[in-house]
Amino acid sequence: MSSKIKPDFSIKRQRKTKKRMFLWLLSLVLVTTSLVLVNFSAKAAEQIHFNYGLLKISVSLTALETYAETGKVEDDLKLYFLLIDAENQQKLRNVLQFNLNINPMQLAQGLYSPMGEKLLQYLGEMIQTQGRNNGAIALREALIKTAKSQDFTPINVLQNFPGEVQFNIRKILAVNREFSALLEDTEKLLKEVKQITLTAASTEEKIDFSTL
Repeated sequence: MSSKIKPDFSIKRQRKTKKRMFLWLLSLVLVTTSLVLVNFSAKAAEQIHFNYGLLKISVSLTALETYAETGKVEDDLKLYFLLIDAENQQKLRNVLQFNLNINPMQLAQGLYSPMGEKLLQYLGEMIQTQGRNNGAIALREALIKTAKSQDFTPINVLQNFPGEVQFNIRKILAVNREFSALLEDTEKLLKEVKQITLTAASTEEKIDFSTL
């Protein structure tokens, strides 16, 4: 009597979790950067830093928390907010409030996998530690610790990042440009495919098969 092989749904769930994790992280980095042309990093001492070459801007993590929770813009955020309009300020608040429901064990398994290691190394070039070193290990620690807290938000990831965090703005902007170009090329391709399909359908309609 042959036994049926049951599909391993756990593998599918792990793949889906990794994909969601990648999209969440990439979205967090790219959306925030596109809004203000800079990015966030958290320091345990309540400061987040924006680095672009020799330029370094710091913003209070507490001010970001207040803005995310109440919408109030404190003094050290006012100058920063001159760079973006009201609509994008709200988008930034939405990003900061975003909460991802994720299993800590699955996340840890994903981040320690070969694919997870590559993702962390990639993101670590943008999210760096003090001295502007790759932040892959520190980022993994922050992500796993945040997942265990069952309150997986960007603010909490920043709070759990060990030590000082530096964001490589040049690298982030480069990735943002590549990502935008990819989306543009994809949109063009879809339009071309749609046009070809419409043309083919139109040609078929003109053929009188009764004469063949």
